[in-house]
Amino acid sequence: MKPAHRRPRAFSLVELLVVIAIIGIVIAILIPALRGARIQARKVSTQSTLRDLSNACNQFTNDHHRNPGHFSPAQMGAAANVGANGGFTGMQNLLLDISGGVTKASGPGILTDVGPGGATALSVDVTKIGGSGPSSKAYFTPDKSLLVADSGLVGKADNKLMPQVVDAFGNPILAWVADERPAAAFAAENSGTLAKFYWASNAGVLQATAIGRDQRDHNNGGSMLGGGYSAADRVTTMAALLGNPVFPKANLNPQVPERARGDIVFQSPGADGFFMGRFDRGTKTSGTPAASPTMIMYNGAGVDVLTNFDDITQAAGL
Repeated sequence: MKPAHRRPRAFSLVELLVVIAIIGIVIAILIPALRGARIQARKVSTQSTLRDLSNACNQFTNDHHRNPGHFSPAQMGAAANVGANGGFTGMQNLLLDISGGVTKASGPGILTDVGPGGATALSVDVTKIGGSGPSSKAYFTPDKSLLVADSGLVGKADNKLMPQVVDAFGNPILAWVADERPAAAFAAENSGTLAKFYWASNAGVLQATAIGRDQRDHNNGGSMLGGGYSAADRVTTMAALLGNPVFPKANLNPQVPERARGDIVFQSPGADGFFMGRFDRGTKTSGTPAASPTMIMYNGAGVDVLTNFDDITQAAGL
């Protein structure tokens, strides 16, 4: 007689549940690891873009003996550049010099009202930004995917259509450009007070309620630089961001730095999409977004508060 064939033994319900549980545990371990690797890759890519911007600005300065930027820091930092009639950003201003686009032509596709509020506007061919123009030397020629116009910008219509440089997370990169005149203060709300840096030069982004790939609301408390905080609080945060921690000012107000990180400081908001995010480790806040923030600032030479924020920065000049 032929031996009877035994039917294969099936998995019991308990065994199936065990296998499913193991698979779930493996997935739970892998997903955060993969997400962390993706974030790290984007950080590295963003750092590369910031270095390219810094190198381009340094080369422009070597060639022209001034910082890049078609409009002066005083014009960029004017009170008129805050709100719906302004909104032109430091990055947009740099692009005009390091990537081209200014034109005297007119016609379809030409923006005719580009620039900070209160200044004489320019005509810009956005298709020429990035080195496509035959008559100008381009110092910064990024992949076109990094040049993005954002309708979330708070400003006039043509400024919203003017590209900015975005990071690998898809969010705008800010450019803080120093006023080269002798400054009475380190940072100020606008150029009505002579200072090294002006918040108004990036108000178009920092007043936005939905900007970048992440559609972040900087104005209502998400960013310590946002419009929801008082001018005094924003200036304090700017000192932490833009001041060189190696050179704290030797007086009774250590929150005012002696020197800047650079003549130009580029700032990506990092993985969370917020510039100096309210809930980063480096920030202590209480109450409503209008409440005064307590920043851990210059409590000793060499102490860099940015290590407790996920923002990514790069300095040019100095």
